[in-house]
Amino acid sequence: MKGVATPLLKAAKVRSWNAFARDTLSVSLGQRENIVFLTPMESRGPKNGFVEKQDSELSVAAGSAQEIGAKLREALKLAN
Repeated sequence: MKGVATPLLKAAKVRSWNAFARDTLSVSLGQRENIVFLTPMESRGPKNGFVEKQDSELSVAAGSAQEIGAKLREALKLAN
């Protein structure tokens, strides 16, 4: 894990996976046909990772970067 995570940790400007996991918000992204789905994730800590928050999936039509960005910001507010 250490070698694989090194570029990620460096980009996040943290020294350890624990620090990264503690301070990170996560959103799962997916696309079906012309709809982008964004699911806020709940952090279960460095050892348990992230799980999808139940009943919090958001969606937006694919194609508009501005609309997808706005929906992503909304999803990040729901993530913890």
